[in-house]
Amino acid sequence: MILPNHMRLIITRHGETEENRKGILQGSRIHGTLSDLGKEQAKKLAKRLATEHIDVIYTSDLDRARHTTEEIASHHPEAKLIATKGLREVDVGSLTGMLLNDVDWKNPPADHEGDQKLFERSKKFILSLAAKHKGQTVLCVAHGRINAAMIAALTGHTHERIDQLPALDNTSVNILEMNEQGQWTMHLFNCIAHLEEGTV
Repeated sequence: MILPNHMRLIITRHGETEENRKGILQGSRIHGTLSDLGKEQAKKLAKRLATEHIDVIYTSDLDRARHTTEEIASHHPEAKLIATKGLREVDVGSLTGMLLNDVDWKNPPADHEGDQKLFERSKKFILSLAAKHKGQTVLCVAHGRINAAMIAALTGHTHERIDQLPALDNTSVNILEMNEQGQWTMHLFNCIAHLEEGTV
């Protein structure tokens, strides 16, 4: 049970996509298609979260996140489901569709959103959730970079923390809780125990 002025937040990433497998930058402009492994990961994630009490589910409106969310939501018909552009991955601009290994990250193009803007966007989004959902458990299904930005913001760091965190795995589970003073505690980080079990 969540106390009235507390909030429990579960953050997870979509399942593997065909683009992930090929090392293609998807960013916020490519929806992405879940691979067979990604679909299996989504089912395992849904099974893991099936026993959680979830009041509201926010998902990125990109297909790779929405299709992962559909698996989870099937176990939580009572939860309100909201698809939002606010949880889209970092916009990599003209790098969209390029191979990761071909990118010169030291000289990103001017239309790249960048970590500082991503951090501010994610912080604004997550603080709005905290104001709306006190006393509730909220699930966010999004993407690796924006999830790292949200975690950095909630744990009192700057945008520089995004690169310091380990890359978040597909369908990894992260759990944080806010107390009455608005301070956040991280209880679980980048957990993929559900993927290490047998097939669904």
